Amino acid sequence: MQEALTSEVSDEGTRRARFARLEEPAPGPPGSARQSSDGGKLSLTVLNAIDVIEVLASADTPLPLAAIVVKVGLSTTATHRLLASLRSRGLVIQDPVSKRYSLGWKMVTYGNRVLSSLPFSGIVMPWLEQLRDLTGETATLHVQDGDHRVCVLECESKSDIRRSVGVGRRVPIHKGASGRAILAFLPDQEQAKILSGLSAPESHAVEPLLAATRDSGYAISHEESTRSVAALAVPVFDSGDRVVGALSVSGPSFRWTDKEMLPFVRDLLGAADQIRYEM
Repeated sequence: MQEALTSEVSDEGTRRARFARLEEPAPGPPGSARQSSDGGKLSLTVLNAIDVIEVLASADTPLPLAAIVVKVGLSTTATHRLLASLRSRGLVIQDPVSKRYSLGWKMVTYGNRVLSSLPFSGIVMPWLEQLRDLTGETATLHVQDGDHRVCVLECESKSDIRRSVGVGRRVPIHKGASGRAILAFLPDQEQAKILSGLSAPESHAVEPLLAATRDSGYAISHEESTRSVAALAVPVFDSGDRVVGALSVSGPSFRWTDKEMLPFVRDLLGAADQIRYEM
């Protein structure tokens, strides 16, 4: 009787252990997911696809497969598979002759939907148009994206020779007037973190420029992020005195000189103040 009872308990324990194993999530292949700081899991495939998109977004011209492989750090087979998947959804296109890859028109659709849904686009765009008409140069709004800044709204100059920034263009935040107009007014800890990622010479060169921007309330740059282009920028704050972006006017450096820029500093600061009030 004791033996029978022991056998039944043993069988029950085995069944429970088996059911417990069935309830556990099946382990994926090594590297199939990344553990996030909050205990959740991130899809490595999705992250790799985003890496491919960002590589193409940062390129000035279409890229061959080999160049994308090097930049994303994946095998040729894996990269090609990701590109094929993105192409099937219209997110990436491939030139039939050169075989090079670039972002697809579907991205334009997504971008337009994002811009139309931005809560401040209807507020900012009239001011960009006014600054464009007032200066004759291209007016833009940039926002922070980590250690970069991104152009989210643009009103191009009507001149035949003009600056075209490109909505969605990302530039390191420490480069150019727009980036410095944001970086100079970030909280000290966040600013220090970004500067710590620069080389010592870069950091030493940027720090006095940031100090000058904080003192004057505006930033000027000449050919820092783009050749033959100069820019004037001011920070945009929200009602809580947090910097949320930068208004910038940029143009060809032969025309948009310091002498031409400086008289418009007050206009940019006034526009930024009005945007803050309307937000």
